Amino acid sequence: MTEEQKRKAKEVQKATKDLVLALQILREDMRFAEQQLNQHKATHEQTCRRTLTRCACAFVEGTLSFMKSATLPAANFFDINLSENEIEFATGRGIKTGKPIPFLPFQENLKETFKVFMKAHGVSIQIKYDEPGFKDLQEMFKLRNKLMHPKTLSDVGVSNEVLNALIRGFNWFDFQGVKIMAEGKTKQQSTLTSL
Repeated sequence: MTEEQKRKAKEVQKATKDLVLALQILREDMRFAEQQLNQHKATHEQTCRRTLTRCACAFVEGTLSFMKSATLPAANFFDINLSENEIEFATGRGIKTGKPIPFLPFQENLKETFKVFMKAHGVSIQIKYDEPGFKDLQEMFKLRNKLMHPKTLSDVGVSNEVLNALIRGFNWFDFQGVKIMAEGKTKQQSTLTSL
């Protein structure tokens, strides 16, 4: 392994480690919020449901953010050429200007993050955006937006139906994200072994 390959390997391993550690922390927040909901249903159920919603959304957004952070190190390691737009998307900054680029709406951000992350790792997985879980995930973020910017009292309530949709949406994202990251990590490990 050359010094350049060692440097690239170290960078991608750090980005992967950061991603894994962040997900452990965010998943622990989810577990804690879920435990609180189960323990305090009689006295603070709505508070716990709102907290669980916020934690679920933080998990999703944090995952996407750390996936973006791992994209460039992976592309460098695997010698994958990303387009200028893909680099700007992954870094959140214009290449020529260095200025922040506009945020994409949630649905587009998720799809683009998955796409660019997979490309950078040289893996291809069919993501099933037509499954009900993806629609539930989008609804989860609409709920979060209502909770964060309530305009009526009903905006701060989380019904059983909405809570169940939140869980289905979170599970859809978790399954798809874990599948993508596992493939990327497997490719990374096999590449490191062959060097």
